[in-house]
Amino acid sequence: MKRLGDPFIEYANFPGKTFIHFMRNPNPVENRAPVITPPHYQMSAELILCDGVRGTCTVNGFSFDLEDRMVIYIPPGYLHSVYYSSGDGDVFVAKIEPEFIAKYIDLQKVFSFDSLGFESFDTLGGDYDRVLSDIRAAADMKKPLFERISRTLDIFAALKRLESGRRSARMTDDLMKIIDWTEEHMNDRVLLADAAAHFGYSRNYFCEKFRAASGDTYLHYLTLLRVSKACRLLSHGKTVSEIVSECGFSSESYFIRVFRRETGMTPAKYRSAHTDGTRI
Repeated sequence: MKRLGDPFIEYANFPGKTFIHFMRNPNPVENRAPVITPPHYQMSAELILCDGVRGTCTVNGFSFDLEDRMVIYIPPGYLHSVYYSSGDGDVFVAKIEPEFIAKYIDLQKVFSFDSLGFESFDTLGGDYDRVLSDIRAAADMKKPLFERISRTLDIFAALKRLESGRRSARMTDDLMKIIDWTEEHMNDRVLLADAAAHFGYSRNYFCEKFRAASGDTYLHYLTLLRVSKACRLLSHGKTVSEIVSECGFSSESYFIRVFRRETGMTPAKYRSAHTDGTRI
């Protein structure tokens, strides 16, 4: 599974192996700044539950506003990003690991028998409390295995309503390679023309392909990755000059300008507010 390297919110570094990994993310008020998860993908299925938080989610290039008591389902292999702009409510993220569930029940056969699948992404209305309760129970390692499997199936029963949801193809292998390569080289001086040439594309085709899949430009995506890492380094006391060197920014003045544009505060103010090691 491909994880985002250094996101604004500490991303999916869950211990152990279980059906469902579950965590609560900081909201913008707790974080004292917008919370941004740059475009990324993973091979697990993902549920995002938010209430009392505003912002935008983009899945495979399709953007929609966050609403109260919203449950967002994102299938495996879908490129997605989230921008939490304001609000003091809750943001929960759950990742469902089909390969671990398969040790006990063959979901693919069950889905095939009922003509279901993972391949629709959409939002659930009216199921927030039920889905959140099922996720908590399925992720609770203290509960009996039978109950955890049962509650996991209850989650999929709620997802059954998504058959008429928005369908789109998973990312192609070449787009996954672009994401992986960019995360690996984000600290280097990456030029748009060089990135396109590396994958054998013209600059225009490369830009159109990436934006169609992600809903964002390639250069802004790269900037978000760098600012994300900068946030982590600032929260651990790194200086601006050290961050410029470690995150691929061309100069201190450019870094400060970009950082303020993306987070709404200067690097110095961010460091002062997050010197306890917290990060966005």
